[in-house]
Amino acid sequence: MAALPEPDPAAIAAFFARVPGRLGPPYLGQTLAFYRDYLGLTRRQHAEFGPVYKNRVIGMETVALLGPEANRFLLADAAGSLSSRLGWDWSLGKLFPRGLMLRDADDHRHHRRILQTAFQRDALAGYLEPMRPRVAALAQAWPTGRVATHPRLKAFLLDLAARVFCGLTLQDEIAALNAHFAAVVRASTALLRRAVPGFAYARGLASRRELAAFFADLVQTRRDSPGTDLLGRLCSAVSDDGERLQDAEIVDHMVFFLMAAHDTTTSTLSSLLRELALAPAWQERLREESRAFARGGAISLERLRELPLLGQAIKETLRLHPPLVLVPRRTLEPVEFAGWRIPAGVNVGISTAFTHRMPELWTNPEAFDPDRFSEARAEDRRVPFSWIPFGGGVHVCLGMFFAEIQVKLVAHHLLTALHWKTIPGWTAPSCQVPIQFPSDGLPLDFAHV
Repeated sequence: MAALPEPDPAAIAAFFARVPGRLGPPYLGQTLAFYRDYLGLTRRQHAEFGPVYKNRVIGMETVALLGPEANRFLLADAAGSLSSRLGWDWSLGKLFPRGLMLRDADDHRHHRRILQTAFQRDALAGYLEPMRPRVAALAQAWPTGRVATHPRLKAFLLDLAARVFCGLTLQDEIAALNAHFAAVVRASTALLRRAVPGFAYARGLASRRELAAFFADLVQTRRDSPGTDLLGRLCSAVSDDGERLQDAEIVDHMVFFLMAAHDTTTSTLSSLLRELALAPAWQERLREESRAFARGGAISLERLRELPLLGQAIKETLRLHPPLVLVPRRTLEPVEFAGWRIPAGVNVGISTAFTHRMPELWTNPEAFDPDRFSEARAEDRRVPFSWIPFGGGVHVCLGMFFAEIQVKLVAHHLLTALHWKTIPGWTAPSCQVPIQFPSDGLPLDFAHV
């Protein structure tokens, strides 16, 4: 690609002056509404301004691009005109520096080729082996009565990811590491973006340093005996041109992967259990499928395909509750979309959550209906880029198949061991940013099957 133009502040200002929308008060903009109800805010702005509009959140002025064509424009980006690194830099740049999502072009391709070796079929099969007995034990030890489901799942999945990815048995460290990851994620949407002691952003940066130090020590001990877990594979991985990852690069990737492996998966599992508590008929259909599956022998990658209804329920959960509700980019050069010429240096973003509930794309979009993903209906294949919980294009989530294995395995064992229902007066409150999660901890009533 030829040298890219430098952003022209005058051209950016003129562009924002033409785009419909409302920036709101300086710096604050629509921040409070964004925190309170991201999807509701997006729907209101779409109704007032259409599928292309400007807004401001925590000081960042952004142009929202809504709908499947916008998703194709941003995610496909064959010309490389949109930067994922600069798009995420404001929220994640100092918290997850140099993670795969914060790399572009040749740098991104180079790292992705190396990292892909840790997510190939033989690697996934190897990760499944240590997960099976631990997930089965989780279901058997799950308490009955009222349980705060989300924090219990979160702690378990962090411990599981640490064992599978790093060969660690955390025990004493699990609470501290969980707190550090939570602090880093919270800092990604902190209102005050400076390291003022006592505030969320400073706590997130401090936790990031603790996580980096933890993994740096771990990498040093694993270089000589890598093993076959994720960390071992990264320590021994060699690119096509014979290059290896440096220690600091492995640390950056491990911090990001471990966060994604337990935070986004916890979000999906919590949302799945939420929906099945609200839809007991579907819970029973999945339980019958899992009972039949359990009679078929040991669980393998191939056999997990024998849970089609559970697969549909997971896809429907990701439609209604995608862990990441939006995807940002920044233009590197002038681009054209929907009649608009967007200059270089403009922050643009698509909305996963909005697209996933568009009535033009989905039948009865607010309903939990896993049958919409059956072979007969296949609503996700009617319009390209209408279902994008894992992103798309060159930045499509590298760990999406691992996430599917984890969610299926945990859900299967919980379904065969337990049934659950909502508690009286429950309103199912949730937070949508930075990662969707139940704001009340997801209290559910469990009983043995």
